[in-house]
Amino acid sequence: MNKKTALIFDMDGVLFDTERVYLESCQKAASEMGLGDVRELCLSCIGITAEMTRRRFLEYFGDEEILRSFWEEAGRITRETLSREVPLKPGAREILVYLRERDIPTALASSTRTEIVRRELSQTGLIDYFSKIVGGDAVANSKPHPEIFLKAAELLGKDPGECIIVEDSVNGIKAAEAAGITAFLVPDLIAPKEDVVRKAYGVAESLFEVMELLSRNFGI
Repeated sequence: MNKKTALIFDMDGVLFDTERVYLESCQKAASEMGLGDVRELCLSCIGITAEMTRRRFLEYFGDEEILRSFWEEAGRITRETLSREVPLKPGAREILVYLRERDIPTALASSTRTEIVRRELSQTGLIDYFSKIVGGDAVANSKPHPEIFLKAAELLGKDPGECIIVEDSVNGIKAAEAAGITAFLVPDLIAPKEDVVRKAYGVAESLFEVMELLSRNFGI
């Protein structure tokens, strides 16, 4: 196994407790509009790009105008919530400080648009911890395709085998496996199934535990 010399993080559900915000916003908007329970639909979109999410919702609603109205309302609720605070996951700031102290370069690879990624990282004071940022609009293929992780590794100047990915989603873990990159799974809203657990190097309850695993298993 190659020596691990860099980390790549997903954002929503890993560093930020925002998947919960998005889910609650969509559920509230759907309820207000009489569109039924969209929880499972929302959960199926975790880890994929905004465009792929739009396609899934359009297939579900079957009407562009309904989708547009729903998207506007869900977006309004989300922006209102996140304008007050972007909630961090336990250990988010601590693991980034930990890696900086050890001179381990870090990249962020998120399916979220780059503009939003940079805004939220700046809002939380985390942006300077990342030497490279790859948003979902910077790649042609969404997770579980490995493109975003391979691009992040390339920008870091690292071979995929030198990197470790920290992910929360099924699609993210599949993308890491396809990229040939070691991955830690830190589950968020969806409890992982056994086949997903097997694809990950390890499963951690929090980013604090990821730090322990990095130290114990990789000497980082």
